[in-house]
Amino acid sequence: MTKTNRISKIGLQIKPQKEEFKFNVGEFSITTATNQQSNSVDITNPNVEYAIKRHNSTKEWFNLRFSWESQNVRNINYYAIYYFADNKWYRVGETTQNYYFLKDLTSFQQIIQLMIKPVYNDNIATTGFVFNVQVS
Repeated sequence: MTKTNRISKIGLQIKPQKEEFKFNVGEFSITTATNQQSNSVDITNPNVEYAIKRHNSTKEWFNLRFSWESQNVRNINYYAIYYFADNKWYRVGETTQNYYFLKDLTSFQQIIQLMIKPVYNDNIATTGFVFNVQVS
């Protein structure tokens, strides 16, 4: 840590087994995570296997089945799937496979934006793989 790169807050999550308990915090040791880059999953070649368009009186809805390739997956627990709508990312599910099915999606200018985010066994923060699906 340096004076310009400091931690401002640390949170604790406590799950006691009894209603009355005592918890003493003595000393924290903050270390930098190592091997974060070597553990990163490489996600490539997103592919939409099929896209189905449906209409109701006011909107178009899409169902998508998509897949991807991934390498370096030895410490992965699952993939979290996100969908971008209304200027926000929504977590819509998770899978341990390299494919997923989503239904009732809307598009913005005929594009659906999705993100695949690997979640590791040790919960190291990861970046997601974002891709666009062109629908018409």
